[in-house]
Amino acid sequence: MIYYVTGTLSMVEENFVVVENNGMGIRIFMPPARIPELPETGQEVILYTYTYVREDSFQLYGFAEKEELEIFQKVITVSGIGPKGGLAMLSTYTAKEILQAIVTEDDKTIAKTPGIGPKTAKKMILELKDKIDIQADILAPTGDNAEVNDAILGLESLGYKRSEAAEAVRKVAKEGMNAEEILKRSLLNLSR
Repeated sequence: MIYYVTGTLSMVEENFVVVENNGMGIRIFMPPARIPELPETGQEVILYTYTYVREDSFQLYGFAEKEELEIFQKVITVSGIGPKGGLAMLSTYTAKEILQAIVTEDDKTIAKTPGIGPKTAKKMILELKDKIDIQADILAPTGDNAEVNDAILGLESLGYKRSEAAEAVRKVAKEGMNAEEILKRSLLNLSR
């Protein structure tokens, strides 16, 4: 509905901010841990938003980065995780860390989010792991993206699950390694 809001940051509270735009103050809920990263009050700000409409409320949830908005939208599709759970998750972890946890099926990390228990964490992984486009920079930030992707695809062709392959590659990939080196080291690691 409303993709982003831009204007002057006029008020900052614990879990929301107010952005003034054309004489209107727009309240936007945000992950509390991300609010201190915003510019100072009186400065221009742009927030990517998700519009949440229910019969008794109309709320905006805002994020400084598109990636945060995208993961928020995916996370809240899981039953048992509403907008408050999504904000708690993005206040606890970055979007990249959440994606890594989903792809590598790390339910223990997800369950550390306030309000998200072990059952909900497992359910979230089950529902989202096939809906997430795996990006090499998410899985192995230190390696060359094309080489990392090739290594993951190589492990998949050998019968490994995408999540197993991604985790194995993430553990061994280093800057400057080619796909063959990454693949060999990943196989050694997986065979132990």
